[in-house]
Amino acid sequence: MAYYCSRVHQIEDWKKQHRQICIINQNLKEINAAQMEMQRSDIDSDKEFAAQSSPILEECLNYTPIDRTNLVSLHDLCDGVIANLATHNFAVIDKFIEEGLLSQVLGEVRQLYYDTAVFQPGQFSHITGLAMEADKKIRGDLVTWIDSSSHPQMKHLLLAVQHTDELIALMSNDRRLLDCNIRSRSSVMVACYPGNGTRYKRHVDNPCGDGRKLTTILYLNKNYVASRDGGALRIYKPDGSGYYDVEPIFGRLIIFWSDYRTPHEVLPCFLERFAISVWYFDTKERSESSRSTGVAIHMS
Repeated sequence: MAYYCSRVHQIEDWKKQHRQICIINQNLKEINAAQMEMQRSDIDSDKEFAAQSSPILEECLNYTPIDRTNLVSLHDLCDGVIANLATHNFAVIDKFIEEGLLSQVLGEVRQLYYDTAVFQPGQFSHITGLAMEADKKIRGDLVTWIDSSSHPQMKHLLLAVQHTDELIALMSNDRRLLDCNIRSRSSVMVACYPGNGTRYKRHVDNPCGDGRKLTTILYLNKNYVASRDGGALRIYKPDGSGYYDVEPIFGRLIIFWSDYRTPHEVLPCFLERFAISVWYFDTKERSESSRSTGVAIHMS
């Protein structure tokens, strides 16, 4: 774009002016390249999903849910969860909450969702610099945070979470989980995927040591069929050897490690999909981290 009569003048102009032009052009090129990549990703998302899925369709792995009604005590349930965490990095418990209580929880959640304006698009804890429109292509849920001080009317939801607190506290005190020292948790995140293909692409909850040790998700979806309605939670083995698909059925609780051991995604949802999530903090990691997820609540 410029002609120089000598190398000296070229170097002189570079320092004064041309270097700044190059930097601007380079930044514009990077921005345009990023935008084109996002557009290609959006246009070809179905093709990419098929391409990613096809090679590993034969590697969809089986798991056995724990049926809460078959266990006599909370200690028996604790044993089953710890065993599954050791073998699969996650545990699935069916009928964890009594159906009557769970129906009341769903009623509270639906009323909050339809009668208030508190739900907002889910955010990222470790990704910055993406426009909101780009975020929706990666994560499409609407969320709000609940705790007893600000939402006393959500008494059935908070009661259901207390049952999870009791189980996690028992697990934390078990010597088989030597790397767990859990004494607090996040506030409760209530999430809705509104359908229309909304999803959450593959990610790890805690990729940066923010203190989250265990993730728990309680599903609130009656008459939900993943083969028809989508929305399964796909959990990948960290070595890339396969995956597990967990259907978000009514009363199902899933517990998994929040770190690199359980990369996962929510597959596209074609029906409203409700869930409540809680993260349980490792005391040491939490104290060393400057990041925060929700409100830290002490577990008595």
